[in-house]
Amino acid sequence: MNEPVARAQRTSIASFLESWRDRAVQGMGIPGDSDTVSYILAGLDAEQYAPDATTDAMAYFLRRAQLPSGRWRIVAHRPPIESDDIEVTALSMRMLQVYAPPAHKADAQGAVRRAADWLAAAVPGNTEARAFQLLGLAWSGAARDRLATAARALVAQQRADGGWSQLATLDSDAYATGQILVALLDSGALPVSDPVIQRGVQFLLQTQLADGSWFVKSRAIAIQPLFEGGFPHGRNQWISSAGTSWATMALARTVKRAS
Repeated sequence: MNEPVARAQRTSIASFLESWRDRAVQGMGIPGDSDTVSYILAGLDAEQYAPDATTDAMAYFLRRAQLPSGRWRIVAHRPPIESDDIEVTALSMRMLQVYAPPAHKADAQGAVRRAADWLAAAVPGNTEARAFQLLGLAWSGAARDRLATAARALVAQQRADGGWSQLATLDSDAYATGQILVALLDSGALPVSDPVIQRGVQFLLQTQLADGSWFVKSRAIAIQPLFEGGFPHGRNQWISSAGTSWATMALARTVKRAS
């Protein structure tokens, strides 16, 4: 892990988030709204970023954006990342658990309960939704039998090549496979030694490219000119970057837990 690079990224994204603080308090979200805010907070949490006035404002924004049913909604349809209310509900709920300020703890707990109830009753229609439903159930402290049921639904979708696909009509890829492995491991549904996990790991090892990345084909509708970010794979670089991130997180977990 390159710690100086990680610190620089954390500082950069925290500064960007701070620039939106006043607008968030007024209910104006970063483009993508709750999905963007919750993903940014999740990244900061992974870097052990301490709560501050900016994360307070973002938690306040998330709390106000929750619907009476307990769910949050996707405001743009750009699959697979922005494609399902289950994903944004699970992640927004989790970020309230992490970053809701102490003064709003009671409100946040109520929001988490409503989100957990909605997630438990939701019917996922794709791999992204199934993965985040399992994660959301685990984050909310659902019963083990409920977690086991959600995990079995994921295991049943594993392909003969050891991977998972984003949709039933697509081939296995690193985005879906890494995501599922993270969900199965972080929820505690399966141990690293389970054959399902090991087959998934082998799929990732066999499909990684020589430059260290994984290729994932974009299926989002292009709505803006391509911005070159420096990651391989041209017009597919952004989803390939996300897929590479999921694959890396999955492999890192298997190495850490096996040691």
